[in-house]
Amino acid sequence: MDSNSNQPKPSLQSGLSLIEKAQELRWTLQLATAVLFADLLLAWRTGTGIVQWSIQADHLLANSGFLLVSVLGYGVLMSVVIPLTGEFVRRLVWDLLIAIPWPRWMQNERDYRRPVGGVLPSELKKYAYQKDDRALLDIVASHQELERKSIVESLAAGQIVFSVLLVGFLNYFPGLLGIHAPTLLNEVKATFGHAGEFAIAGALICGFLAMKVMWFSVEPMRWIDYPPLYEELEKARKEQRLVK
Repeated sequence: MDSNSNQPKPSLQSGLSLIEKAQELRWTLQLATAVLFADLLLAWRTGTGIVQWSIQADHLLANSGFLLVSVLGYGVLMSVVIPLTGEFVRRLVWDLLIAIPWPRWMQNERDYRRPVGGVLPSELKKYAYQKDDRALLDIVASHQELERKSIVESLAAGQIVFSVLLVGFLNYFPGLLGIHAPTLLNEVKATFGHAGEFAIAGALICGFLAMKVMWFSVEPMRWIDYPPLYEELEKARKEQRLVK
């Protein structure tokens, strides 16, 4: 009997549910950015934020041009301004993290220890060319594609979190933009008092932690499980030790 037959395998349903949850969270963060941005525009345009704003058909029609320009401005903000600003901030922080001699306990070091049966993509690729095995080359290509997608998704998720933090910061301190009307986050603080302040502080901490994971963490070694090559590498390594 195949020993692997009893091993639990990830179900398609559970995988799809994880994707759906990630998409829901991303949509929620994008909606939060849109609401905070709209609140800033309303505070600047009318002197009242989104909390005091009443939706009236005639009022909307009278300001339809402003609404269209606002939608365009939001699109430019999310597609050009924030991505460029986020990438500049990410590179600047990385340079600071590298330049500053942080205490050892604060450093995030990569684990180079080889797991049992694990080989590097470059090692398996070289082995595949030596054996002229197209199937192994396909495994390496698939692994590298998954790695590329993982990096792209992390960067994109970090951009969304950065957009919420940036627009939220401006919403909390509208005076930096010359806006002196009460905004949404100011209303939260005024309405709920210390509880509102703690909620905003907690969201800020969660945002920074999320950016730390997605933007400023050392990527782990991405091993491919291929025991035949692993055994050959281990055998060659042991022989090399004996020669020395």
